[in-house]
Amino acid sequence: MVTLNRYLLAGLITLAILGVVFGAVLLLDDWRVSGINKDLEDLSIQSESNRVLFFYNQVFDPAENPRFCELANSSATLRSNQGDLLFAKLENYEGASFFGSYRILRQKYLLNRIELWLFTTLQNKTCGSNFVPVLFFYESTVDCPECLVQGNILEELRNQCPNVKIFALSVDEEIDLVPLIQSQFNVSTVPSLVVDNQFVFESLTTKEEILRNIKCEEVIAKRIVV
Repeated sequence: MVTLNRYLLAGLITLAILGVVFGAVLLLDDWRVSGINKDLEDLSIQSESNRVLFFYNQVFDPAENPRFCELANSSATLRSNQGDLLFAKLENYEGASFFGSYRILRQKYLLNRIELWLFTTLQNKTCGSNFVPVLFFYESTVDCPECLVQGNILEELRNQCPNVKIFALSVDEEIDLVPLIQSQFNVSTVPSLVVDNQFVFESLTTKEEILRNIKCEEVIAKRIVV
């Protein structure tokens, strides 16, 4: 009887520990999902601001107020940088998640990025901005080693050329706009790139190949004078 009680006690303790661990994992997933939602809300506010700027552009001539292009460019840059950070966070959290659902979050993020791509394209036309949009079509739900390599190459390019804006578009998300954009540029494979809305690369593309087709505004390191 004593031995049986010991086994029973050990089993109860094990179940209690598993329950605590399970609860902690659920809380961590909920905290991560809440954080992503908060970041998406911040991006949505910036998106609304960009829409207002677009309507402002329809009512008033931007040439009459240089402040318009300055504000629009800084807004697009800030939104792009925050979106890049959010994408990395989303990828890391989803990869480490046990129970959290990130499908809706990915779709919200993707729609926000597509809208920003369109906004930066308008900025180039309206203000003569120097943004270089790069659409990156990839697959996220299947094994695609070349997609991972291409993503790393684009990360290097973005760090070297701040005016290059990367828009990663997952082709396996249930977003109708993605196949529409693919058909616009006759893209049918992954990984594929559309650089500056005109140069299409339907295979793994090196950084050097991309640089030959764009104007890169490289980061200039500041010299410290002692």
